[in-house]
Amino acid sequence: MARAPSPDVDTPRPRIVMQYFRGSVLVCELRCAGSSLHVHISHTKPEDEGETGWRVQARGKVSDNEIVIAESRPTRSAALFAVGAAWNARGPELGLSSFDWDEVAVALRSVRAIE
Repeated sequence: MARAPSPDVDTPRPRIVMQYFRGSVLVCELRCAGSSLHVHISHTKPEDEGETGWRVQARGKVSDNEIVIAESRPTRSAALFAVGAAWNARGPELGLSSFDWDEVAVALRSVRAIE
């Protein structure tokens, strides 16, 4: 009989280990191959961004410094992939862990955090 992996065992694919709301912001904490990624998803209002849409922030740590990369787009998926592109472009110089953003999207879709 197969056993489910222990919740504290890292997997090569991003896995959501915690999900909660902080006010109106959905926070999904992911683990992948020893690295952590926190994704914050919130709805934007016209007074915030000039138009209604979605804002996604990806947060990672390098040493004791939290680094935030954020993008806003009309949909949650579009905002996530814009963040992923920015993370991949800027991440190496900032020392951020790399992630497969298609796999991050799969994990987030599994809990309906993105469409």
